[in-house]
Amino acid sequence: MKHFDRRGQYEQRDPSAFFNTKFYLERNPDVAKAIADGSFATAMQHFATFGLFEGRNPSDRFNSQFYLDANPDVKAAVTAGLFRSAFEHYMEFGFAEGRLPVAPTGVPTFASELKVSKDSLFAGKTTEVTFSAKIANPRSVDEIQLFETDSNGNTNLLGKLFDKGDVEKGDDIAKDGVFTNRFTLAPTSPGQKTYFAAIPGSDRTTQPTQIEILNPISEEAFEQTINFNAQVGQKFQNALNFGRSEQQAIEEIKAFLEANPSEVKPGSIEVANDGLGWKTKDDVLVVLDTNQLNYQGQRSISSQISANQSAVYFRDRISQANGNKLNSSSQILVLSPYAFQFEPYDEGNNIASILNDAGFDVKDEYNDDVTVEDFKNLERYGAIAISTHGGVRNGQVIISSGEQISSSNSEEYLEKYGADLKAGRLVLGVSLTPSTSGNELLIAPSFITKYSKNLPDSIVYVGACDSTKNPTLAQAFLSEGAAAFVGYSDVVLSSFAESHGIDMFDALVEGKTVSEIPGINVDREKDRDPALFELIGSDDASLSVAELKNGSFEEDELLGWITKGDTRTITALGPLSPTDGNEMAIISTGLGSVNNSQSSISQKFFVRQNAKDIIINYNVISEEPSEFVDTEFDDQFEIIFNGTRIAKERVNTSNWERIEGIDFFGGDETVYDLGGFKTVTYDLTPFRGQTVELAMRTFDRGDSKYDTAALVDNIEITTV
Repeated sequence: MKHFDRRGQYEQRDPSAFFNTKFYLERNPDVAKAIADGSFATAMQHFATFGLFEGRNPSDRFNSQFYLDANPDVKAAVTAGLFRSAFEHYMEFGFAEGRLPVAPTGVPTFASELKVSKDSLFAGKTTEVTFSAKIANPRSVDEIQLFETDSNGNTNLLGKLFDKGDVEKGDDIAKDGVFTNRFTLAPTSPGQKTYFAAIPGSDRTTQPTQIEILNPISEEAFEQTINFNAQVGQKFQNALNFGRSEQQAIEEIKAFLEANPSEVKPGSIEVANDGLGWKTKDDVLVVLDTNQLNYQGQRSISSQISANQSAVYFRDRISQANGNKLNSSSQILVLSPYAFQFEPYDEGNNIASILNDAGFDVKDEYNDDVTVEDFKNLERYGAIAISTHGGVRNGQVIISSGEQISSSNSEEYLEKYGADLKAGRLVLGVSLTPSTSGNELLIAPSFITKYSKNLPDSIVYVGACDSTKNPTLAQAFLSEGAAAFVGYSDVVLSSFAESHGIDMFDALVEGKTVSEIPGINVDREKDRDPALFELIGSDDASLSVAELKNGSFEEDELLGWITKGDTRTITALGPLSPTDGNEMAIISTGLGSVNNSQSSISQKFFVRQNAKDIIINYNVISEEPSEFVDTEFDDQFEIIFNGTRIAKERVNTSNWERIEGIDFFGGDETVYDLGGFKTVTYDLTPFRGQTVELAMRTFDRGDSKYDTAALVDNIEITTV
């Protein structure tokens, strides 16, 4: 070991069979870049300092996720802080106890957690819920069992999940390793139910998945709430029209709320200088914000906070990360639901342009195109920029999604978001702005923590009033993996927010850290409620186009990739298996319940100076050969690298071989592939030091009944 410490690690030698330098650097390109930049001397140094505790795998002989999934007692111990990592437990105890460090070859194991289509239900209401779980090496498994545990700890077999391509049961593709079924649940009382899946004849189970059971909100009561809130907004406007001051109008609304105990929960009314908040009889939080009346100037929903809830108090409780926090995703999200109000002082469009020009994959939405759904699954994004209204109610920072509810669509929104409203993850806002329905959906911090996990050291900017006035919203992002949160400590003018938001992203694309953003933690407005342009989190978080991410598709839900149409990850397709790891991507013209004529995945990434080739494994499976060769029914698959087509397969021109054991829903039972996976290799040396884009797409030609799908796996970048 002395030789390794002094020389071996610098010569890229391996200290044991459980640490493979080549494996570690290939699977962690951010580490390779950090070594090249001089931040670390060796791969082992990074692993011992950070990688071990981040759950990174040291070699192909140990898989942290498998070890935790296979050993719930270890997972609980790591979560409780008794061990710092899965690998630490294995080396100290697991090896001697005979625990498996990786999944046995050919042995079926769970490749995902148990997933549910709805994780919140109303008591007394019957709801259909789809359950699914992926199995690696699934061919010997005909079914898996689904168990339910009630709040008293009683466990019963609920039913079975299958992989038969039964679309009515939620299973779109037969023999793809995804076992699925639908069950009708009818919980009778509030609480929580727990579910897990098990492979029959083995000790392998998923970790528990919870479904919360809430007291119901009736459709009639919710529609009445929506109409009542619209009436409140109109009364407030009428009071102003009759010459009342804003404070007088607020007092009149307070009296009106107190006079309607059938709509307002007694004792729940809160009054602030710029609005009110209350709860409905169903415990749904509602706020009214007078700052909307000056929407081109201020971005507040409403604010009420005591002096001891300051952002300074929050920063004292945030662990300032050591070491450079470099985001690991090239995807960016920009949301501006009120661009039409804030213009000419909305920064969203300018931020999107800055990031697009710098080579990032930018998803930007404005005005009515922004929905509540855009605030979910934020783990895809290396940076998030939101320009909207904000404020503090019930001690938490809330921001507006811009999405509107009216009596005409209240039933639809109750079905979709009733549980989030009941649980306080969403808040109803009484809209006072022109051309709105009277109600809008506001995002609470708990919405972020529920629907976004493992953010990739993201940098978050929230250009809204009060976004850093107390801990709650920043903590929601930081606790789920964001590196830094930037916002405003008080009511903020749009002109101030616009200029500082633009300056922030100008600085970041120049390679500066968040602490080097012009004016950060220094610039304040000069009005009666001067907002501070404020940073919370890591001082040295930075933004750059990341290297290729998730090229083996082992990270769930195609993380790192821009997806369109019917794209998924699967562990098998009939007799076909991934060429690397447990999962592969499938890009189809629409399988099972999904109907898409064109589907694609794409990713922008940075090419290092020592890059040599990009290597891609792919196969194409189609129902169209040989019936439709030399016809207009000519489904196609292509791989495009930086605008150049580097691979193409067509029904009319490719060489097809009959393959058994695959049967797509619809079409017929004859299926063909390319005779196995093909490999395309493309020279990267002309692109060193550049940002490039890789795209793969499958599309229909002539019909949509006979399906075609491409399998892609093991995208590698070799180095010299």
